[in-house]
This record gives sequence, structure tokens and C-alpha cells, in this order.
Amino acid sequence: MPNTNEAELARVFQTPTNQTTSEETLSSNTAFDVVVEAEAGNNVFGAGGAFKLQMVLTDLTASYTGVSTQTLSGNFGDGNWPAAKLTHRFVVPAQGAARNDHAYQAFAVLQAGNINPIVDFEQGDIFVITPP
Repeated sequence: MPNTNEAELARVFQTPTNQTTSEETLSSNTAFDVVVEAEAGNNVFGAGGAFKLQMVLTDLTASYTGVSTQTLSGNFGDGNWPAAKLTHRFVVPAQGAARNDHAYQAFAVLQAGNINPIVDFEQGDIFVITPP
């Protein structure tokens, strides 16, 4: 948990859509979620300042090719970050058979505030896209 003047990422993990546990393998024929958990301290959250949360998913097998880059932004306390603790799911489409046996990794970056922003980053575990 961050102190009152901080915001930080707690965890990044991949899971089948709408599931809650991290998986080491995901089927190539179904969409999946990259879940980012973050927390904002009382002063940061209470001030209602701006935030930007970015998720980058990379295919490590294909020379670090970008698979997906998605962003969630707004102000603390709005509909995108309604409480001090945030769990956000970035939906990734099915990868298809061409990506079978490829190793992937997700990375998240949080920026809180506009002037001298708080910046934090976290990477998820490596996982593999597998045949159905």
C-alpha cells in the first residue's frame, strides 16, 4: 500500500476473460485479459488529479513485437478510477494459431499528476500462447 502522497502499481497479470487467477498459458483462439492492479494514497486520490495507466503487451518470441498498447486515463475519483484501489482489465483479442507457442509479457506504466508526476511501472510474468 502506498503512503498518502504516492500512487503505485501493485500487480500485472494475465488471465482468461473475467477470471481472477493468473495463468501461465492462454489459448490462441480466445480473448484474454491483462489485469492491472494499482493503488493511490489518500492525498493523491483525494486531490482528484489526472492519471494515465498504460499497458503494453509484447511478443518476446517475435523479436519483442508489440501486440497491444492500451491506455486508461482520467482523474482520480472519476468513473475510470473510482476508489483508492483500482483493478482494471485490458481486453486482448484472440491471437490466432500463428502465435501458438509464442512467449508474451505484459508491462504497465502509471503516471499520476501533471507537474512532476509520480511514475511507477510493473511487469507481469512471461506466459505462453498455446493451441486450443
